[in-house]
Amino acid sequence: MTSGTSGRLTTSAVVGLCAAAFGLRLGLARGDLWGDEAASVTLSLRSFAEMIATLREAEPHPPFFPVVLTIWMRLAGSDEFAVRFPSLVAGTLLVPFSYVLTRSLFGRGAVAAAAFTGVSPLLVWYATEARMYSIASLGVIASWYLLIAALRTGRRASALSWALALSIGLMTHYFTLTVAASQAAFIIHHTLRSQNPPLPTLRMLAPGMAIVGAIVGGWLLMASRITIAYYGALPGTVDFVRVASSAFAHVLSGWAADDPWETASAATAVALLLVGIAARGTADVRSLLWLVAIPVAVGAVVSVWRPMFQERYLAILAPPLLIWFAAAMTRIPWRFPRAAALAAVFVICGAGLLGAHDPSRSRSGYSASAGRIHALARPGDAVVLTGSSQSPLYEYYGGAGGVNLPVHRIPQIARSPREIIEAELRRDIAGHDLTWLILYAERDYDPDLTVFNWLAENSYRSRAWWTTNSRLYAFAPASGAGADRWATLRLGDYAVVAALPNRTIEAGRFVPVRLSLPEIAPGLALRLRLVDRSGFIWGEIDEVVEPGEVRWLVAVDGGFQGGSLTVEAALYDRTLSGRDTVIARLGDVTVVPSDRIWIPDLANLTLNDRPTLGAWRLVGWVIPEHIGVGRPAYTTLIFEARRTESAHVALQAIPSRAGVPLRQWDLPAATQGTFHRIQASLPAGALRPEGAYQLALRITTGSTEETLPLGSIRVSSVPTSASPTAPTIPVNLRFGSVAVLRGATVDVAARRVVLQWEAIAPSTTGLHVFVHAVSPTGAIQAQHDGAPGNGASPSDGWIAGDIIDDAHVLERARGTLRLRVGLYDPIGGMRVPVEDRADFADLGEFDFGT
Repeated sequence: MTSGTSGRLTTSAVVGLCAAAFGLRLGLARGDLWGDEAASVTLSLRSFAEMIATLREAEPHPPFFPVVLTIWMRLAGSDEFAVRFPSLVAGTLLVPFSYVLTRSLFGRGAVAAAAFTGVSPLLVWYATEARMYSIASLGVIASWYLLIAALRTGRRASALSWALALSIGLMTHYFTLTVAASQAAFIIHHTLRSQNPPLPTLRMLAPGMAIVGAIVGGWLLMASRITIAYYGALPGTVDFVRVASSAFAHVLSGWAADDPWETASAATAVALLLVGIAARGTADVRSLLWLVAIPVAVGAVVSVWRPMFQERYLAILAPPLLIWFAAAMTRIPWRFPRAAALAAVFVICGAGLLGAHDPSRSRSGYSASAGRIHALARPGDAVVLTGSSQSPLYEYYGGAGGVNLPVHRIPQIARSPREIIEAELRRDIAGHDLTWLILYAERDYDPDLTVFNWLAENSYRSRAWWTTNSRLYAFAPASGAGADRWATLRLGDYAVVAALPNRTIEAGRFVPVRLSLPEIAPGLALRLRLVDRSGFIWGEIDEVVEPGEVRWLVAVDGGFQGGSLTVEAALYDRTLSGRDTVIARLGDVTVVPSDRIWIPDLANLTLNDRPTLGAWRLVGWVIPEHIGVGRPAYTTLIFEARRTESAHVALQAIPSRAGVPLRQWDLPAATQGTFHRIQASLPAGALRPEGAYQLALRITTGSTEETLPLGSIRVSSVPTSASPTAPTIPVNLRFGSVAVLRGATVDVAARRVVLQWEAIAPSTTGLHVFVHAVSPTGAIQAQHDGAPGNGASPSDGWIAGDIIDDAHVLERARGTLRLRVGLYDPIGGMRVPVEDRADFADLGEFDFGT
């Protein structure tokens, strides 16, 4: 192969690596900003004078990146991808500069170095966030290449280019000062060892040095408060060895790899380091000192006085280290070990990149918390933020719409006495109907959960809405939440005092529920649900509780059309496989429609992008892709009122039986902006035989009619019975017009009861089954309630002739007990009559042992 052909192949390989690196970074530049990114963006959105003043007084970074980001956002906007694009470009440019620097220093291994830089999960991570680290790394690696070129060629243009690259690095991140110190030592070393007189070299470099000194020195004087007395980590608090070791261990795997890959990354990096030191000459080993070791040592020494030693700062040195690894591998004398080392690096990098693609490893999910607040909040609400890095995040995502709420920031929790924090909270929430609390990076800002605990002790609390590194709660003041309608009832073996509100609740807001549970066993879980007359759930909270008082806010899903919702309580032990659940009805609450809804909670929601002609706009829908023949298909439709006028809605399947709609609803006249959410199960017999059906929605408003296609649903055959085996205890009792209880099989050792039902007709509502184990005195010793088949065979999906096996486990059954079985409507508790008998079937007595 000629040198020209080889050169073209090498150039093509580097160009291909650059394209691959760009594509790899492009694919990962997704997701919400995290706190530091939001700080960069919000700083760059300020006026130039305010931005420079902040950088001089309060922000521990030089101005180059904020200025670049300011100019770029004026051109490209400020969405997540746009603000990350400068870092993405800089991260891609690391690939060709790695190639030329490796070729300049070592001659061999340049393509491998470019490949390592292109696929490094660590460098990909920083190239896909709106921070300065990729640009600082580019300044470092470019300045080294240009400095070596200037010293070899003696060209002043190369020296000026070196000064420009170094200035960019220094004005991007202060840690680059350690690289500048190493380069100064390198210049002195080169000048002293050179056979040429030193003065020409110094004269050639002098203009560039003057430029660097003027730009950087001038800024350091302007920002002396930051460079000398910044409020960061205290002197003597940084564990240099741990930080450096951790950064070194992650240089191949990045931050997102699991522990085995982190270990493999550390072991491979150590092996490459030792092989390189052992196999390479003195000059090449010395290059490791200039590129990596001296900057790390300088950073550690400076950090004794002014801490600046952090893992993400050391990531600036990752490209030079990867270059050295690539060059070290070329000195492994045997082909197979060399290939194995190369493969190990790429496999570890691949594992890190797969981890980075994992949604659970995303940097942030803050937009969901801010979006929920803006969608559901009302005037009179307030927001409490913990941690200083949360302020720019809320500022960035807080402009997404909704109510302009007062925001209370409590940034210095870990440094303030608890009494001061509590007094501040008391002032902040005074007079507010609802307080939204976002806990962000709480291990850093509020490890003792001071804010959360005080609010939970003095308020009604909602469930938690979790995102990647934050969680959201809503709190209502205990004195004004309005849970004042008291009732005493029994929840299984326990006496419970419950309080519900007398006032109406808006959909999208919260139902306050207060429960006194002084006698319950520790470790039990309590579940509260808001259930409509058709059995659909409109709100739920489920947590382990301890004896005492519970004050919860149960969120009402937006779009409820108005009416009564039943508050249903369930007490159970999560450690028991059968979930031996005790259910009680606490009472009803009245809910009215509203213009508040948060739809991202709906999985598989399809948003409607077609215009609507009538009074109601279809916002979106959820339909199943696949069901079993003769089984119910559950669907959700969300509408928004465009004007005050009623409408008629019909859901159709194509092909259909005689053109009859599957379901029909009337949408009442409502105020503009009101949401109406329909949850329904389609008739079980409508989607027969098996095959593909198209669902469409016909909306009629006055004389206007339109049909919107919703998508397809595939129906396939499934067994109608889990087991054809006849029950060991024949019963053959008819339960209303719904089903016949053919019999039961009782396994006393496993405390398991399997009922076998034969469907007569589908029920209009989803009935529940109860199995009670009753003592000789008539007391219920154990019970299990739930939809047939543990929810897999709901009664509104039964077809005449279906055989349903329905298993129930009675974990607490002990001794000789009589089993009673029945069907009931979970809304209201009305039982289905059993022929001419009572409202249950008696299976007889059984000895369940001790």
